Amino acid sequence: MKVKTLDQRHPSLDQGRLGRLWALYEGGERWERLLDTWFPKLAAESDEVWIERKANARYVNHAGSVVSMLAAALFAEAPQIEGLEGDYWGRLWLDCDGQGSAWARWWQARLEDAQVGRHAFIWVNLPARPADILVDNRADEERQKLLDAYLVPLTAEQVIDWGEDARGQLTWILAKDSTSERNGPDEIRRTTTRWTYIDATRIRRWTWTATEQKPTPDPDDEVTEASPIEHRIGRLPVVRLQLPPGLWTMGKVEGPAVLALRARNDLSWALHQAANELLVLTTKWEDNKPVLGHGRYLTLQRDKDGEDTAAYVGPSGVAFEHLAADVGATREEVYRAVQQMALSSDASSAKARLSGESKAEDWRALDIVLAAYQDLVLQAMRQVLGVILAARGEGAEPSVSGLDGWQSEDLAGWLEACSLATDAAEMSFKFRQLVAKRQAQRVLQDEVDAKDLEEVYQEIDEAEPPPAPFVPPPSIGQRPGAPGGPQDDSAAQG
Repeated sequence: MKVKTLDQRHPSLDQGRLGRLWALYEGGERWERLLDTWFPKLAAESDEVWIERKANARYVNHAGSVVSMLAAALFAEAPQIEGLEGDYWGRLWLDCDGQGSAWARWWQARLEDAQVGRHAFIWVNLPARPADILVDNRADEERQKLLDAYLVPLTAEQVIDWGEDARGQLTWILAKDSTSERNGPDEIRRTTTRWTYIDATRIRRWTWTATEQKPTPDPDDEVTEASPIEHRIGRLPVVRLQLPPGLWTMGKVEGPAVLALRARNDLSWALHQAANELLVLTTKWEDNKPVLGHGRYLTLQRDKDGEDTAAYVGPSGVAFEHLAADVGATREEVYRAVQQMALSSDASSAKARLSGESKAEDWRALDIVLAAYQDLVLQAMRQVLGVILAARGEGAEPSVSGLDGWQSEDLAGWLEACSLATDAAEMSFKFRQLVAKRQAQRVLQDEVDAKDLEEVYQEIDEAEPPPAPFVPPPSIGQRPGAPGGPQDDSAAQG
């Protein structure tokens, strides 16, 4: 197979735009590689001035801050997964990708991927089975950890093509990436381009290795295919976390972010130029030009009665005020994109909490956006867990919830509410158990592993209800049914 056959892109994939979005999100070297894009050459601008203008350019990464802020707010409280038991699941919550990434933090990064590229793909993979290992039963597979599925992230840039059924569900994907390896100090480093195809039954992979003479492949170059792998999961082991256009953060932020960086650098460039006032010469010099240092000059022809003069002229500073105001306005547009995203979401969602008396008006837009993200991320988690269960041959039906820490009231308000509830004589014991489990998860999620937290949950579930409150007998002479009497329920009802 040739490179040009594998390199075909999905019609909806705009690789150039994705590159710009990732550059705005990451900043740094990746942003600097696109200086010609951010700062196109102006009309009548010399090459020397354009090069100097780009060399002085700087980037304040507001776009990346918006993406990280939204993801961090959603994962302020970790997701809660119940109904899965076994050592494997405890290991998965602490290391879901084989590289030490905890489940919640790994998914937080995937939400950021989706906010940048609109799509984030999660590949559920199984360890390779060496040919010299004999497996007779499920116990052997468990002992050798051959069913320990792990997660592989694939960004929208990596997945270059895919197929969908009539309902818009993925049927296959084709991902492209590259690896750089060196076997030792006596070897040269080799870069290999890989194409990975995954569908409901198998995995196929092709590679092309660069050489010193040929660092990149030509479209007509042949690639090498490895032996296909039958994964036997019974379904496509890839889940797509896809954001609707209205919740695509970088899609909303791109325009304002570019305007903001250009406005800021226009101001910086104007100040840079104004730091050296313009030398104005009035003279009859023709061939003998003055030798000047840094800066530029303007030569004027004096009249016959005039004298040779030289003076420095600087800007009034009025333009700087307008440029500075433009910098502030465009910076605010970047953060105002969250409000635009809120208008694109379903404001009637029960989770949006639009009544929100406990929240300030400024947080309502954020509340709506995070509620929408919560639904999408939890749905993707359920799908991934379903693939893992299929790969392991388990039939559990886990419960996935949480990711609503941003909705929490302030501490004083929450304690007051709990105090009022606790004082109720007939408060539901089940309610107290649920509150206790919720607070145990909040307090202990970063301090203990999943197994210890499950033991705490079990102890709460097994706790005995408190004894009924003692009701003293009626006083002598008090009739039954009177306040405080044996047939009066007003005390118990609080």
